[in-house]
Parts: sequence; structure tokens; C-alpha cells
Amino acid sequence: MRDHWWWRPGWREGRRMHTFHLTMEQAPAVREFASRAREVLGGFASLDVVPDRGLHLTMTGIGFEDEVTQQQLADVGKRVFDHWERLAAQGPAPTIRFTSVLVAHESVMLIAEPAPWLEELARIQRAAVDEVIGEQDWGRFWPHLSLSYVNADDDPGPIAHALVPLADASPAAIEAAPTLTLMRLGRDAHEYRWDVLRQEGACPR
Repeated sequence: MRDHWWWRPGWREGRRMHTFHLTMEQAPAVREFASRAREVLGGFASLDVVPDRGLHLTMTGIGFEDEVTQQQLADVGKRVFDHWERLAAQGPAPTIRFTSVLVAHESVMLIAEPAPWLEELARIQRAAVDEVIGEQDWGRFWPHLSLSYVNADDDPGPIAHALVPLADASPAAIEAAPTLTLMRLGRDAHEYRWDVLRQEGACPR
């Protein structure tokens, strides 16, 4: 395992990015599992556990706030939230199913089951950014939710072993009703924190 908090290209302390995440305000089962996971993972000095306020499924970065105009941000946001409202109105409500825990290179995470609506949401978001901001070099969309981030090189074995009782006592799938959040995101002080710019639950009224 290796440190997650190295500065990616363009990032620096104090810089903020506009981005979309699916957040977990309406997902009590995820928050409950995360709370129990913190009891286990908090015992490892090499891990920074994620508080409830930071739980998210990473979606799509729009751009750094000093490089994106307010009009561009509004245009991207409108396209994405219009799609979200259509999706929610069609029913059933979008649901994420987390089906496994992975001790990865830079974090401990819940892995989400593939879902057509989730893949389509990622496609719509990326297309909006490409059309409004400019074409981006997108990687593979791999839906997951981090429970902790690695802050130093470490052996994953003891961490994985410590998680076995929790995994064994948990349901086969943890379901979440996601909230679509457009945010101003920072990653200072070993934590992802954000200001909400716009937010809609899975069943907007």
C-alpha cells in the first residue's frame, strides 16, 4: 500500500476543483457500515478514516475553479441535473449496491455493482464536460466508495485480516439511495472536504 495524498497534476494546497460526486446523505446502511469500519480501520496509523460527511462515490471532475467560468459550470450542471431529474422521474429510484470490500493500493473501499443507470450518468457527465469545457482524457469508470485512505507505505495483509469479521457479519449487498452533488472540492489535510454548489436526491420533488 502507498500514500494516497501525493499531489496529482494541477493540485496544490488551497486549490479547489468543481466536480460531481454521489454522496451518501440518504444512505443510512452505508453510513452504518462505514461507522463499523472506522472502529476497525481507525486502529491503523497508516490509514485516514473517512467521516460520514466525506463518504462519496467518485464521479466526474469538471475542472479547477480558477480554470472554469461560472457560465461553463452552470451549463455543465444544467445538463447533468436535467438528466438526473429525468432518470429519477422514470423510476424506479436509482440505487447503488455495494457488494464487496477491497483493500487497494491507496484506500480501503466498497466496490459498487455495475448498473446501467450509473454508467449512463458517468457518460452524460463526461459528455457535458467534453462539450462545454473541452475534450478530456477519461479513464475507466470504476464505481467505488472509500472508507479510508492510506497515508504511508504499509502491508495490506493485517488490514484485510482485521476486516474479515466485519465483512462476514455484513449483508451480501449494502444498498444506497445516492444524492447527486455538484461541489467545490479540496483535499488539504488528509481529507476530502467540499462546499455544496447544487444537490438533488434520488427522488427530486
